[in-house]
Amino acid sequence: MDETEYQRAPAATRIREARERAGFSRGQVAWTIHIGDMSYADLEAYDGEAFTTISLDQLGRLALFLGIAPAEIVSPLGRAVPDPIQIEQVISAIEEQRRDRGESVERFSERVGWNVESALCDPQQAWVDWNVDCLQDVCRVLGIDWVRVLGSRQSSTSRVIPFVYGGYWDIPRIIVFEVDRVLYCLDCPFSEELDDYPDTFQFYRMHARTVPELPTDWRRLTEDADQIGTIPIARMKFDETRRRYIMMPFSDLLALAER
Repeated sequence: MDETEYQRAPAATRIREARERAGFSRGQVAWTIHIGDMSYADLEAYDGEAFTTISLDQLGRLALFLGIAPAEIVSPLGRAVPDPIQIEQVISAIEEQRRDRGESVERFSERVGWNVESALCDPQQAWVDWNVDCLQDVCRVLGIDWVRVLGSRQSSTSRVIPFVYGGYWDIPRIIVFEVDRVLYCLDCPFSEELDDYPDTFQFYRMHARTVPELPTDWRRLTEDADQIGTIPIARMKFDETRRRYIMMPFSDLLALAER
């Protein structure tokens, strides 16, 4: 089966079954991907919702929280594929095709049926602006396997790191993210001694393989983890919301860790 073909995978059933396996309520999952309870209920009721009503970024958070890959929700075969394609490669392919055809951004957007201008200015914006239908249409025109693009967000070669979090005071105070199928945690618990939050994150590699395997009480997350080091919070770079991305590649995060 060609993964680049248009096929509506049974996404609603896959989401519901993954949530039930993980033991989460609908409300917990809705909060994590920043949508309302009714909108989340539609994700479990109608297959098309995962393709049209949530962004690629929200799909990635949903998958991370449920302990599966995004492709396990929306791809025809229900599984991830090797050799991820970075979103920057997709944008480069758009620009190359535009040059070859002498095509404006507006004309390319008309041809694929989606406005891609913001992603051409900043490739990371594609994760926020595009949904799965958009990714499929763009990749079809370019001859790229869209499922391989989905797998690039949790790759060590990604320029940014999406995360889920618990607790927020100025910034998220406990962050969980996945890189190359390994979970990591940045923890900054309140210090009674300082009567404040410290100015460093404790950086851990988790023994759990997926978010659903973590303790339900996130204050206990690091009890079964290997500490990598500490990272000065002042050196961290977040997106403008401070709730979605670490704006640096994983290699830079490792380099910051003081052992």
